[in-house]
Amino acid sequence: MVYFGCGNGRLYALNTSDGSLRWAYNTTPDDPELRDRNDLNGSPALGKTGIYIGGEHGNLDYVPYDYCLNASGDLRCENESSSQMPADFTGLYYVTPGGNTQMSFPETLPPATLITLRLVVRQNGKTVNAWVCNNPLGCPQDALQVSAQPDISMTVEHSADGRYIYIRPTGFLTPGTAYTLTIHGQTYTGGFRLGNLTLGGSASGPFGATFKFRVEKSSANLFPMAINNEQTSAIEWTRLAAPLPPMLPSLNQIGFDYMDWILGTVAITPPDSSGQGKTILWAIGAKRDNQGQLVVDPGSDFTFPLNGQYQNDAFIFTNQDFKMAITGISIPFNAFQMRGVLGADGVVRPGAALYADTQALSIPKFGPYLVIAGLANNIYQKLLVNGTYITRPYPPDGPANKAPAGIAVQALDFKRPTGSEGGQVNARFLLQKGTHYPASAHRAGILLVDGEKMEAVYMNYHDNLTSQADASGDLASVQLNLPEGMKLPRTLKAYVILDVFPVNEEILK
Repeated sequence: MVYFGCGNGRLYALNTSDGSLRWAYNTTPDDPELRDRNDLNGSPALGKTGIYIGGEHGNLDYVPYDYCLNASGDLRCENESSSQMPADFTGLYYVTPGGNTQMSFPETLPPATLITLRLVVRQNGKTVNAWVCNNPLGCPQDALQVSAQPDISMTVEHSADGRYIYIRPTGFLTPGTAYTLTIHGQTYTGGFRLGNLTLGGSASGPFGATFKFRVEKSSANLFPMAINNEQTSAIEWTRLAAPLPPMLPSLNQIGFDYMDWILGTVAITPPDSSGQGKTILWAIGAKRDNQGQLVVDPGSDFTFPLNGQYQNDAFIFTNQDFKMAITGISIPFNAFQMRGVLGADGVVRPGAALYADTQALSIPKFGPYLVIAGLANNIYQKLLVNGTYITRPYPPDGPANKAPAGIAVQALDFKRPTGSEGGQVNARFLLQKGTHYPASAHRAGILLVDGEKMEAVYMNYHDNLTSQADASGDLASVQLNLPEGMKLPRTLKAYVILDVFPVNEEILK
């Protein structure tokens, strides 16, 4: 038998003779916040009487050998005879942001939703290796078609193995509105399997599904983030789980739980008549100090902005065309997006979704290996990641989102980049007598904003920011280097940020 944990929180036992399911045990906690972010990314340990396994939900589970073969009344157990999957089926199932396949489509979805569907083909009680067309060229027009009534502006992608379909609305869905989602396509089977990668294969038949759902109404009329002269609203972003693609938790056994960020509000517009507005957030890495308080981590790899849209309490935070280090690897992202509904308590509601994509071959060192491992769709193109996360309010006594006392911007210098020479924005600081602001304990930044669109300028802020300390170790200056040839908006604004509080705002000329 082979034992392994999966991104859906289940411990599986397979018969090695034919690969069939012997049993599965659902370790998902009852906590509504954690039960959908439960990657079992630990390696199973075989004990004398059972299996031990840990997961990103924070639990250690013990399951006696073959317990689920004799526990018919335990709803956490599954086997071939108790499987909810039909014996014969070709169609789609809904997948939660945490990677759990549901037999029925949700009756309601949040306004800032991402929809993930899983293609399943079953014949005579067995699951068939089937996928949507997964080639860079030659896929027919009817290979995959998605439409909605009322119409939704959206992007549609498929996973590396062709078994998952990602539907990403470009904006908010209308609260209270009933939608009908229709999907048609062709299944492909056969071919040669190399691990997670299937080469070749041919069209084997059509599939289709229609799903009806209603968009949840907002529970609050105002987005719960603001800024004033004393402090800015901030939240802790933590407990990232990325169960899709399904192989990812196995490759990344460190998990993503090591990442803690502080997201602070840099700017926000008032809502319009429909409750919509814009916001810009500044995200930096964080850590726990000796007292357990969340503080800025000056050595973190994370420093970047998020352009935000909000609709009442729903949000979509986006960054694109930037690099971010994940487990020490600088990955160039095409897109990075967080969606959810944020409560007034700073806690994102269950169902929060994350989406990211990158060109697989652009990932340093590991790109070709990821292609060989079958983690790029259309054989070698995009690595697509879907996941979920949780948030916490930044504590009231935390220092990162407060206006620091005794330090101010003395001067802001700007040199515009040209086609042959880079530019920079340099902020010099003035400290009042007796004030200390150690550069080694803080993260200083400069954010460029398109003043007309009220959107952060996308670039690699982390690698292009440098800080200087004076002889006493206090922060003296911070500089943002601008690559040669970089195109800047007509109206350019610079925010100087200490930790996550914007201490200065100025139009650059």
